[in-house]
Amino acid sequence: MDGAWRVPSEPRILENAVITCSLAGVEVAQAARSWALRWLAEAQPQRHDPFTRAADE
Repeated sequence: MDGAWRVPSEPRILENAVITCSLAGVEVAQAARSWALRWLAEAQPQRHDPFTRAADE
């Protein structure tokens, strides 16, 4: 194994949640934050790796 992705990567819940929280006080970013909150509400944890699944759940 060389560490390369074997399938196209998917967005991760943890990283998107952190960024979404950081935008809370940025007035010009509220449209992007709203979009991200909607995405997070429907996001499914990745299942390809136990650590990634645990971080996303």
